[in-house]
Amino acid sequence: MLDVNEVLGGVSRLSFQMTNGMLPHEKMLRAIELLGTEVAPRVREALPAREPTFG
Repeated sequence: MLDVNEVLGGVSRLSFQMTNGMLPHEKMLRAIELLGTEVAPRVREALPAREPTFG
């Protein structure tokens, strides 16, 4: 995510579509949990805070 942000010159939002018919439901839930508890905080910490822009 940080590499994509750098290459594109900054992104404001990423969307994930997580589907895998072979992955047990519990593991999919764990992956989503890790995105919120481990990945997102690290990305926020690595990037400078920006004011939201509207309009």
